[in-house]
Amino acid sequence: MRTVRNLAGVDQLTPFNRRNLNVRLCRHLLFRSGNTESTWDPGHLGYLVSATGTIRIDDVQINARDGDAIKDVDVIRVTALEDSEIVMVDAA
Repeated sequence: MRTVRNLAGVDQLTPFNRRNLNVRLCRHLLFRSGNTESTWDPGHLGYLVSATGTIRIDDVQINARDGDAIKDVDVIRVTALEDSEIVMVDAA
């Protein structure tokens, strides 16, 4: 998994700057120790936000109200470390 940690480097996420994108928006409610998995098409960029609660994406911990830009990923596996609400945006 390759995650782009710092959105200050927006030049790495140029497709997000386009006005017309095909996007998939998903909202998940996860209870503690619950998990979800989402498959992404090659070349897609995404952003995942933990609106509430703490989650783990593979070995990366995301706290409430934090987000992570994601690229070069086939499958995203999210595990809730506490009751959480997450939002994922998958941009084509």
